Amino acid sequence: MDAARRQPRPSGPRVLVVDDYQDGADSLTLMLCALGADARAVYDGESAKASAAEFRPALVLLDLSLAGASGIDVGRDIRSALGSGAPRLVALSGWNDDDTRAHTAAAGFDDYLVKPVEMDTVRSLLRSLTPGPEA
Repeated sequence: MDAARRQPRPSGPRVLVVDDYQDGADSLTLMLCALGADARAVYDGESAKASAAEFRPALVLLDLSLAGASGIDVGRDIRSALGSGAPRLVALSGWNDDDTRAHTAAAGFDDYLVKPVEMDTVRSLLRSLTPGPEA
């Protein structure tokens, strides 16, 4: 048995990071793992849809400008395919304008983050997924 299989799986929420900028996706995934999430990264829309169906994340952080695909369309597809079991969808973008924010909200995204994402923001997102002691 290899070392990766022997390591315990994180007990935090499952998070899928989707970004065609692999270094950014991998960095965000490492940050999520450091904060206790069970996170994985994929780099295109088709992989995002397949991973969401298989991995069943509680949260998907989805870049809006994927190579060859619209992140908005990918988000709609994920939400449609998973129905009531759909994850919380958070748009990731370098754009910070009202039109883009309104478009993602109309498409069913739950939140919108401007890249680069701060660690405190990621920590707050994770906290919002797991009930605290007062819940």
